[in-house]
Amino acid sequence: MTSKLKKKYTDSRFLANRLDFNTKYSRTDFSKWLFGFLDQLEFNTVLDVACGTGKQALWFAEKLKSSGSVSALDISPQSVEKLKAASRSLKNINVAVGSMDTLKESVQKNFSAERFDVVHCAYALYYALDSQKTLSDMKELLTEGGNLVICGPHLVNSFIIFISKYQELPQISWDCLE
Repeated sequence: MTSKLKKKYTDSRFLANRLDFNTKYSRTDFSKWLFGFLDQLEFNTVLDVACGTGKQALWFAEKLKSSGSVSALDISPQSVEKLKAASRSLKNINVAVGSMDTLKESVQKNFSAERFDVVHCAYALYYALDSQKTLSDMKELLTEGGNLVICGPHLVNSFIIFISKYQELPQISWDCLE
């Protein structure tokens, strides 16, 4: 991914616009669906990779109350600052700037937890320079019996086809669908 595209896609305004668009045109409330799924899992430690402004990270932290910890990582300093501001009253969430491209190093540098019951990444894996390496790193960070939760578009997703009619999607987005 070019540095120009990377800057665009890591800008919190771009993320906000994308989320607003998804909310406006989606047939399903993604958060409601995801939280319903996640609520069935048991977990005490969570790693939220590419957390953005933290909607899921905040949900995990509220769900855990004080009994566990959430480690949230994003490449965008703007998004991390927004999540830090939103999570000031929560003691069990740690937020840091870091890249999924150097996931294990970012986790080791920024968080006390070394393994996680849930490693979560929603609509971001396709931004990784090497998505297979990132997936492998995510798997290595799981506790035994832990859950890797990845959400993202797939080729038969009519939303992707719809978007591609109005905006050129970077090749990396198409590549990740294969």
